[in-house]
Amino acid sequence: MDRQHAPPPGREHVTARRRTISKQQVDATIVNVATPAIHASLGASGAALELVIGGYLVAFAVLLITGARLGQARGPGECSCSGWPTRG
Repeated sequence: MDRQHAPPPGREHVTARRRTISKQQVDATIVNVATPAIHASLGASGAALELVIGGYLVAFAVLLITGARLGQARGPGECSCSGWPTRG
């Protein structure tokens, strides 16, 4: 079956997408909460802290986009199973 006539994603794929979005939001929150500790331990300026947070989020976005492209190329079932080893 070609991609134009593929059935809509099932509940499993929607759940995986929600987990990914939630994980990204939690990760960004953790980095932002850690900002005062990074500032205290490294003595970093405000600009340096912004670079740390921005760099982390860009790296996460690159990995997320790479995973999405792999999922599109190899099929969502194969890639999501390798990405969620605890999934039953």
